[in-house]
Amino acid sequence: MATYAKIGLSSQIIDVIEVENNACLDADGNFDENVGAEFLANLYKWPTSCFKRADQNTRNKIHYDRETNEASADQSKAFRKHCAELGGTYDSVRDVFLPKQPYASWTFNYSTWYWEPPVEKPADVVDGVPRIVRWNEETISWDVINS
Repeated sequence: MATYAKIGLSSQIIDVIEVENNACLDADGNFDENVGAEFLANLYKWPTSCFKRADQNTRNKIHYDRETNEASADQSKAFRKHCAELGGTYDSVRDVFLPKQPYASWTFNYSTWYWEPPVEKPADVVDGVPRIVRWNEETISWDVINS
């Protein structure tokens, strides 16, 4: 099965679709992303450009084995930096998927490939005592739940 993201307005991922591999084969029998996108465009009556191939085993630039959930030996399988997820976005300039933004105030760091808060997260352990912190979007700060 091949996986495709359906891209809506503002580059938001509005659906993640599984397609039989044979719907993505060119005339020579080779897998072709564009053939799969054309198949979906005809099926959904949307422009071909709204469908981008995705890999649900790629997270933060690393491809993981579906069975063991460990990093694959063959990292050439890592595709578009992240898997496609509902509410995530497609960055057409970089040709990558971005995970869903957790909070409106957070920004995406293209060096680490993670969403980052505007305020650094405090330590999870202070003086040997674990603590739980939670992001508070109203105050744009971290709340300590237990101390």
